[in-house]
Amino acid sequence: MRTACETWHTGNIFTYSGTPAHEIVFIYDGVLTENDAYQRTEISGRELNGETIRAVWKSLDEFGEGKAILYPTGLLELLR
Repeated sequence: MRTACETWHTGNIFTYSGTPAHEIVFIYDGVLTENDAYQRTEISGRELNGETIRAVWKSLDEFGEGKAILYPTGLLELLR
């Protein structure tokens, strides 16, 4: 991924498995360097603990219609 610049940052306080948690989120404007990634329906990866994760492409409309959830709060407005 090539990044152009940091676009936005925020803090997020949430509860995970009953435990309060806090994260700092940095949002960057970027372009995937593997052009075929835009054609894939799913992109898989691994967390540092080895857990497999997957990312899927979604239309911004899906978040606005309540079909999907986007975190952190405020990100949808930034992307539109």
